[in-house]
Amino acid sequence: MSEYQDGYERGYEESLRRTPQTDADLFVGADHNISWKGPEGSQVFVSMDDAPKRLFAAGKSGTQAAPWIMSGHKYLFTLEDSRGRELARDVRDLRQPRRR
Repeated sequence: MSEYQDGYERGYEESLRRTPQTDADLFVGADHNISWKGPEGSQVFVSMDDAPKRLFAAGKSGTQAAPWIMSGHKYLFTLEDSRGRELARDVRDLRQPRRR
């Protein structure tokens, strides 16, 4: 095994030990439906193009459409618990790749 691969696997295993394991999940679908699952009092926030986050949805779990998602922007969705701790995230980057 290469030194790089060995280091990567060690770092990954250590991050798993430091990261609290929860059943929380957040997913942005290609159809622009956002689905989440978290504890009671969960909130889903969205930030477009690194702007301040805003509340998108709330509840223990659900699916909500985001028909306003469009090409040329980057969207960061985060799932937070009732204390504001981030539990999960998903990014939909629809910006055009830069040409060299």
